Amino acid sequence: MLAGHRGDEAEARRLLEDEDPTVRAAALGALGRLGRLDPSALGRALQDADPLVRRRACRLAWQAGGAERRIQRDLIVSLVACLGDPDPLVGEEAAWALGELIGQPPEDDWHNPAADPPPALRSDVVTALVVVARDPSDPRRQETAVAALGAIGDPEGLPAVLEALGGRPPLRRRAAVALAGFDDPVVEEALRRCLEDRDWQVREVAEELLGLGPGERPGGDLSESPGGGPTHSSSRNSPRAASNVSKHRPAPSTTHSRGASTTWTGTAVASANRPAKPFSSEPPPRR
Repeated sequence: MLAGHRGDEAEARRLLEDEDPTVRAAALGALGRLGRLDPSALGRALQDADPLVRRRACRLAWQAGGAERRIQRDLIVSLVACLGDPDPLVGEEAAWALGELIGQPPEDDWHNPAADPPPALRSDVVTALVVVARDPSDPRRQETAVAALGAIGDPEGLPAVLEALGGRPPLRRRAAVALAGFDDPVVEEALRRCLEDRDWQVREVAEELLGLGPGERPGGDLSESPGGGPTHSSSRNSPRAASNVSKHRPAPSTTHSRGASTTWTGTAVASANRPAKPFSSEPPPRR
């Protein structure tokens, strides 16, 4: 959208009403590029008749610089409604947005407590995400809701994340990463159970979050890969000790991000945070 590159806010806003949904979605992106995408415009786009526009609005709601970051009840309520959108990709994007907007910011970021959502609104978001996290009918939406619960770290969401550890391998991977967002004694116990998981990526996430060295995990410094061969643990350089799982857990953006972590580079955690690419069923390479 040229209006975004030219700094033409008026043109971008005019095109929000275009009859072509592709143009409306591009206009949203232009306003985001200009830093002029306000919550009211996002709220209207979240109710657009076309799923393409709704998906773009959800994504811009959480992307850094995509919109004003202050919390507005109407915007959050619209995102919660989008969790049940007929288009599964809209529901997935809505879950990511809620995790980023409601989740606690990294400790090294400037934070204005006055911008936090009211407790009742936060509780409504967590309740809605728990419902999605317990619904296996849409696997991608379910996995994203689990990740969002980890980003928010509200104790009310922990039971659903623990339940997800009994799901399919991709769901278990996402749940293991999400555990880092909770400050509860049961987290370490759950992660230690993950050390015995059939999926090697779940085991490695648990190793890194527990800070286990090669000789500290069950079975020593070699783990059994899906192909039957031994593979070295990837947690040799993990900075975490088992007693510090809750005390020094990663920032929400680390546990929730779509891409690899930039603040904590655990290899298993980074790979478990990439929903855009299917997880490999091959064993990890020998080192």
